[in-house]
Amino acid sequence: MNSLKLKVKSMQIKNVIIRGVLIVIFLQVGSLVQAQTNGAEELVRELYASISFEPGDLPDWEQIKERYFIDQAVITLRTSKEKVSVWTVDQWIQDFVDFIDNRELENIGFNENIATLKVMQFGDMAHVLVLYEPRIPGINSNRQGVDSIHLIRVDGVWKIVSLLNELPTAERPIPEDLR
Repeated sequence: MNSLKLKVKSMQIKNVIIRGVLIVIFLQVGSLVQAQTNGAEELVRELYASISFEPGDLPDWEQIKERYFIDQAVITLRTSKEKVSVWTVDQWIQDFVDFIDNRELENIGFNENIATLKVMQFGDMAHVLVLYEPRIPGINSNRQGVDSIHLIRVDGVWKIVSLLNELPTAERPIPEDLR
C-alpha cells in the first residue's frame, strides 16, 4: 500500500511541475504576443521621447536613424502654410539639427509630447496616427500637429517606412479620432 501511495504522490508532484512549466510557457508566449502587438505603438512613443531633450543633452541622431527607420524611409512634413517638404531620414535629421541650432535649443531643451495616439495594425504593417504638442521651455506656443506614421515589421522588428505631417488650422481641424 505504501508503494501505491508513493506512486500516486509522485504522479501528483509531476502534474504540479508540468502545470507550472505550462503556465510559465503560456505567460512567455502571451508576453511575446503582447510585445509584438504593442511594438509599433512603443516604437512611435520611443521616437518622440528620443527627439525630446533637456538642455545640453542633444538627441543621438545616428541611433534614431538606425533604431526607428528603414533605410528608404520617406518623411513628408508641412513646413509652412503653403509648402510640404519631402525628405530622406538624413535630410529630416539635418533640418531638425538646423532647427535646434537656429533657435539655440541645445541650451534650452525641446519636448514633443504625444497628446493622443491611435494604432491600426494588420499583420506586419501598422498605421499610427499621433496628435503631438511641440514644446520649447519658456515659450507658450500652444501648437499641435498630426503625424501619420506607417510601419512594417521585418524579422520581428518594427521600423518606420514613412511619416507624414499636417498642421491643424481652422479650415482643417484636428481629426475626430484624435480629439
